[in-house]
Amino acid sequence: PDVVSCTALVTALASAGEADKAEAVVTWMHGAGLKPNVRTYTALLTALGNARQWSRAIRLLFAMQQPENGNVQVRGSQTGEQGFLL
Repeated sequence: PDVVSCTALVTALASAGEADKAEAVVTWMHGAGLKPNVRTYTALLTALGNARQWSRAIRLLFAMQQPENGNVQVRGSQTGEQGFLL
């Protein structure tokens, strides 16, 4: 598996309401040396949001910006500046 196929799986799990399984796939990716990208994290955030797991989603927003998690930056949708959409 590669990042694209894992992201597709996370997206499918998010659509099916399987937030725990989607998160398990991302955890597996880290263990397998695959770095999730912004699309992977977006799919996981969608899964967590659909499951109303707000604190887990907020923790993910912070964690995904760490170097060991890909250093994915969150940007504001209207200004283009960095910032959390909380």
